[in-house]
Amino acid sequence: MMKRGVVMGLIFSLVLAAVMLTAEPAMAVSSPEIVVDGQRLLLPAGEPGPVISSEGRVLVPARWIAEALGLRVSWQETTRQAIFEDAHQRTVLTIGSSTAQMGQDTVKLDSPAAVLQGRTYVPLRFVTEAFGARVAWDPQARQVNIESFQSLAAQLKQLFQIRGIGLGDPAALVVTLWGEPLEKLPSEYAFEWWIYHDHYRNYVQVGVEKERVTALYTNGIHWESDSGLVAGSLQTAVRQVLGKPLDWIEKGQNRYLRDGKKHSDLFLMQDIAYGEFYYDIHENHQVTAVQVTLKQTEESMSGFLGNQRPELEESYSRQLFLLANSLRTRMGLPAFQWNEQAAQAAEKHSRDMGAKDYFSHETPEGRTFVQRLTAEGLRFTKAGENIAANLNAINAHEALMNSPGHRANLLSDMTHLGTGSSQGHQGTFELLHTQKFLSF
Repeated sequence: MMKRGVVMGLIFSLVLAAVMLTAEPAMAVSSPEIVVDGQRLLLPAGEPGPVISSEGRVLVPARWIAEALGLRVSWQETTRQAIFEDAHQRTVLTIGSSTAQMGQDTVKLDSPAAVLQGRTYVPLRFVTEAFGARVAWDPQARQVNIESFQSLAAQLKQLFQIRGIGLGDPAALVVTLWGEPLEKLPSEYAFEWWIYHDHYRNYVQVGVEKERVTALYTNGIHWESDSGLVAGSLQTAVRQVLGKPLDWIEKGQNRYLRDGKKHSDLFLMQDIAYGEFYYDIHENHQVTAVQVTLKQTEESMSGFLGNQRPELEESYSRQLFLLANSLRTRMGLPAFQWNEQAAQAAEKHSRDMGAKDYFSHETPEGRTFVQRLTAEGLRFTKAGENIAANLNAINAHEALMNSPGHRANLLSDMTHLGTGSSQGHQGTFELLHTQKFLSF
């Protein structure tokens, strides 16, 4: 399915990340008000408050914002570091440094922390979002509105959760409840996919960015929502509860059309997260999978495919194999075994289609998928092939499952599978996937 962008009018862009201020920064006419969970923050008399530079960026006293968000904060004089902590996360900002340490991750800052008027000042947006809060700027009221993680967490858990894990939860909580992930795979988003399953049952992908859960996908049954929707709910019930699905999604100044996908609906839920509900159109349009993604995470990704990178090819290929087997175990079928030679044939075909700008089971030279498998030295009794284009791994899998011929291969009695993806092409097909099925 092709995605296309439509240019919109100029949209106001909020900038709250702090810049480095000197001892005598250029200040705006007045300092902004800071409101957390509907309550205006007040400083003790005589204490310096938030400052805003002429560029419109906000810095706040470290201890003040930490107390407002329920965080512990300490100061290390020898290293000139402000250390913020809660029960699950530790974030360190060093005066004058362009990076911060979030758990094990080093994160680039728009600007370092600073010392002003004898106080440690930190970038408001970075610190609040580092601990799962949401920030919005009201230019008319000159007011920064913050929803703390504690406030958001309750809303996010009501929207969607899987076995106690919801959007915004600390990554450490995922490990506490579920253990270490079986695999970690890069994604087209800013987050990394953590993979969990029990021999392909109860399959879950957890999107983790900056030590927080920012996305969840599952094609299992163990998810909950206060909406009353469950795995197996009908499409009509989903639309009755969540309303009309989105025909497009707005990112920056672009509007991206969804081109009438029949096997899924996308919703913006309570202006917090996007939820995509996938259906099995061959089983009365029942919900078979769900992906929820924080609104900010989704809207910060370019288009529907993000910034394609070489390491994503292996990730897409691996996800297509895992998703195929999670589908088969859900259907009561044995899992496919991996076949490396079939995978090599699959990858070569994806690359060939991209290089020559075609989309077919037969090459421009007339070579069939059977001939391509034989060329890899394979001898088999039965074989099949699926191909998909311009979709990430999850959407490719869900689309293939809803196409009769491709579904037949996924649910066939063939025993082995190899997958291969190729991206970054300049022609019609930016991203291509091939699955090779066979029995011996």
